[in-house]
Amino acid sequence: LVDPASGDREVAVAPGAVSFTDASWSADGKHVAFAGSTSSHPPDVFVAAPGTAPVRVTESNASLEGLPRGTQEAIRYEARDGLDVEGIVIRPPDFEVGTRHPLVVIAHGGPESQFLDAWNNSYSRPGHALAERGYVVFFPNYRGSTGRGVAFSKADHRDLGGKEFTDVLDGIQHLAEKGWIDPERVGITGGSYGGYFTALGVTRYSEHFAAGVNLFGITSWESFLGQSDIPVENAMVHWDLWCYEHAELCRNASALGHVDKADTPTLILQGAEDLRVPKPQSDELYAALRWKKVPVEYVVYPREAHGFQERSHRLDALTRLLGWMEKYVKPAGS
Repeated sequence: LVDPASGDREVAVAPGAVSFTDASWSADGKHVAFAGSTSSHPPDVFVAAPGTAPVRVTESNASLEGLPRGTQEAIRYEARDGLDVEGIVIRPPDFEVGTRHPLVVIAHGGPESQFLDAWNNSYSRPGHALAERGYVVFFPNYRGSTGRGVAFSKADHRDLGGKEFTDVLDGIQHLAEKGWIDPERVGITGGSYGGYFTALGVTRYSEHFAAGVNLFGITSWESFLGQSDIPVENAMVHWDLWCYEHAELCRNASALGHVDKADTPTLILQGAEDLRVPKPQSDELYAALRWKKVPVEYVVYPREAHGFQERSHRLDALTRLLGWMEKYVKPAGS
């Protein structure tokens, strides 16, 4: 709570109890309600009075109780240039210190977004579903993410796919040094800008990844400008430049500029009616990987826009994602 006259602040909900991004106040200003989640449950309704612990008033997913869930925590590590980076990690239910587990990296979209220490499980970012199957799951909040101030969210300008991606590689190295993961068994997935990271992972940084699942990701920044419904936002917010004026930089930042390095089996999932990252972006990646003779499969979902909405499509995409990681990331015979 902020007093507009004095600027004095009062904590309405103590940090750490529950995660939420929006709230609604009662008319008298004495109570606040929000949809909050934790690592143990998806969003439910909470109510709180300033200075008191929030009270959960709904339980929308009681069937989740008793299902195996991994241990989730926030981690911090130092990037190779000294920048402090954080992320979320879920360890599998049977995690044992000294045993190196396969890893799946899930990259968020935006890039102006972030992963919270909250419920991180859906068809496109199945954190607990992967952990249940024996993976460590890493959700990096690389430079360019929100939640760390304006300077941090602009730290990737004119360097997309550069230090923001090596932040992810440094996180993988951090987990390997802790002895938690096998750096030879790493998969990567994500949607939209997370799909861009996946496309880069299976091309420019292919030696680091055993598998990739690309959900409606950007493949070529030059052609994307002419296909997407957000060319100005992309240029002025994400990039701080126009690719028409910086063609060489944009090609080097694109997956298609590094197809010669591609050696990672890749699954591509795309909505047929996507206007944000249109289908030709996935078409280009599929054609390039086929040309390079990299194992690749491509599924297009009818009627879907940017992010799948139909239940059957979500289930199909989730099943394929899990299956792809099982096939290419799990150790042989596991």
